[in-house]
Amino acid sequence: MKKRSILPRKRIIITALVIAAVVIFSASLTVYAMAVRTVLIYDDGGEHIAVNTTRSDGSDILRARGIVLEEDDYLDLSSFDPDDDSVIRIHRARQVTLVDDGEAATLVSAGTVRRLLEQQDIELGERDTISYPLRELLVDDMEIVIQRAFDVLIEDYDAEYTIYLTEGTVAQALMQAEVVLEENDFVVPGPSYELEPGMTIEVMRVEYRERERTTAIDFEVVRRNNANMDLGTSRLEQQGARGERRIVYSDRYVNGELDESVIVAEVIVKAPVNEIRVIGTRTVRLNPGLTPISTLQPPANLVIENGRPTNMVRRCMSVRPRPTRIMARGLRPQVCPRGLATWR
Repeated sequence: MKKRSILPRKRIIITALVIAAVVIFSASLTVYAMAVRTVLIYDDGGEHIAVNTTRSDGSDILRARGIVLEEDDYLDLSSFDPDDDSVIRIHRARQVTLVDDGEAATLVSAGTVRRLLEQQDIELGERDTISYPLRELLVDDMEIVIQRAFDVLIEDYDAEYTIYLTEGTVAQALMQAEVVLEENDFVVPGPSYELEPGMTIEVMRVEYRERERTTAIDFEVVRRNNANMDLGTSRLEQQGARGERRIVYSDRYVNGELDESVIVAEVIVKAPVNEIRVIGTRTVRLNPGLTPISTLQPPANLVIENGRPTNMVRRCMSVRPRPTRIMARGLRPQVCPRGLATWR
């Protein structure tokens, strides 16, 4: 029986082992390559670097690179993915000033403005304003100002509006409330007045209306002296009559109430007629050597027209007549003889 050679068999085994080793090595390389990830490290206080690593912990990656975090620094792993290429951000601590509604404080923080507010438990109202966007990164000596919105009441005649602002003037408040002033309208306080928390703005609506009124014009009494009439006598020469005047007013109404009336026109519809009264000025002159019978003055309330009193009654004097003289004169009992009558 012929003996078989074992050399070819050894070669086959060796070849198989080599192939297996190559396959295993290739697989190992593939697994390693799949396990290695690229991590970008952004350090706002230093250099930005790219790291190839198989580590799945962000802090371990930084330690492996010798990157040290201080007490108030902030490691942002929000963009880090342990199974894929990703980003690690390092925010160094910054000293900033925070002014909240006028009160200032010096603080040390790292990251964004939003993170600073969260650290201080500060909340922003819907209408509050802040001087930087919340995503803004903190830098040294940054001054962040928060202005708190306050309410302002606008009273517009029969309507009310409540608006919220952080600052501004009365004019800006009216603009926000979409309140429009007409030509004659005004506001209290004025448009340039600086707003204050809780203040009230009054809108004064002004309207002008015209109206007419007719009034009487009194006549005047004109007195004319007449030397042909006895002193103390008078007569009416012309009867007086009232005139008529039409007055046009401009009435100013503020919020529906009369505030002021101004005369804008005045027309004489009918002129008055003056009363004319003639007054006697003639005096009685006595002949030389004669004296008046009496120096009595007439009463102050005596009014004489056409030579006769108008406010007294003529009466006979209460005297005891002498019979012979009365009979001689033919005196009748019901008639007062001349010189025996008086006015009372």
